[in-house]
Amino acid sequence: MKTRSLYTLLGTTALLGFLACTDDTSTDTTTGDEVGTTGSTGDGDGDGDTGDGDGDGDGDGDGDPGDGDGDGDGDGDGEGDPVCGDGAVEGDEQCDDGNPDNTDACLDNCTVAACGDGYVHEGVEACDDGNDINDDECSNRCALATCGDGAVQASEECDDGNMDNTDECLDTCLNPSCGDGYVQLDVEVCDDGNDVDSDDCPSTCTPAACGDGFVWEGNESCDDGNDVETDECLTTCAAASCGDGHVQAGVEECDDQNMDDTDQCVSGCLSATCGDGFVHEGVEECDDGNDDDDDDCSNTCEQNIPDSCHFVSGFLWCYNPAACGQPCNATCAALGLQPTADTEGWFNAQNSTPKCQTIAAAFGLTGSAAGYTYACLEDMSGDHTNTALIGPLLCSTHAPCPVNHLTQMDQNGVACGPNSRRSICPCE
Repeated sequence: MKTRSLYTLLGTTALLGFLACTDDTSTDTTTGDEVGTTGSTGDGDGDGDTGDGDGDGDGDGDGDPGDGDGDGDGDGDGEGDPVCGDGAVEGDEQCDDGNPDNTDACLDNCTVAACGDGYVHEGVEACDDGNDINDDECSNRCALATCGDGAVQASEECDDGNMDNTDECLDTCLNPSCGDGYVQLDVEVCDDGNDVDSDDCPSTCTPAACGDGFVWEGNESCDDGNDVETDECLTTCAAASCGDGHVQAGVEECDDQNMDDTDQCVSGCLSATCGDGFVHEGVEECDDGNDDDDDDCSNTCEQNIPDSCHFVSGFLWCYNPAACGQPCNATCAALGLQPTADTEGWFNAQNSTPKCQTIAAAFGLTGSAAGYTYACLEDMSGDHTNTALIGPLLCSTHAPCPVNHLTQMDQNGVACGPNSRRSICPCE
């Protein structure tokens, strides 16, 4: 197929026609006789006729002109090579729209427009760079490069061709990262898109939890990220304090998680010691919290008491033989003491025969001791309700006291004699 321009071919044909007309005019300047002679003796004008071609034998020289198809046969129907651009699809042409426009469906080389031909097909293609490089500015689909087309451009970190922000490439063609606001599946548990570490999703993209090292506002008092219970922050993310059961190093001496000041760890998380003002049960007899060694409680936390007194069941019991028949206030006063203020406590400490016997044994007294205490020596045959320690003590002529603690004596009582029992009173 000849791929020359139809318009060039038409121009050339016109020129040849003009020259042919000029030759005919020149021939016509001869006389008719000359023409006739020529016509009568020649072979004609190439169409095979003899003479002038009109059949009248007059030699007028108007024989038929040749057909111009160059084949010498005078028929003018000879076939030449197809010409691209003549508007007719011929031979091996894919198309022929008769124009040189390369932005339509048919190129000027009579091939159908296609992506990759280097020409932008108007209304169909956005670009066409004529190459097979897919990651340049024009893809192999003749579309302008853009995020989401599946081809990674120089300005993109990734491009997976989808809008899923939970995979390995965001819809912005950036690689996912903690803090981008999207939860990446199988990698992140949360992602709130900020760098605040005090909310429910810190900058690690894992849910806030005690021990992560970040103080979760409104939920934790502290968070030091370790499992040490002796520092300022416990593993429960609560600030260390006296009474939490954990000894804070350098701050507390002990911490037994209770408010009992009679055990080995007193309030303030200090170890119990003589002079702290708390009586350490089973260890100290007293503790007045001062350094006066001449008062009722010595500096060794031992009670400074008369020889005729002993501590039993938490009370100081005193025995004064000279106070027989007198109330306990007189018994205590004879030793420079006074009756205990805890009347209910001392009463309960000796309200049975075994308890009375325990008190008597502390003084080295043997035998039945029920009559030695105020609980067993009732006032005026009354029942066991008087705890004021003010009535006169009557000596019992019978021991032990009955279960109802009524005295075994007459209404008026009897005087204390040499063999009578004497009272042991609680003093302080």
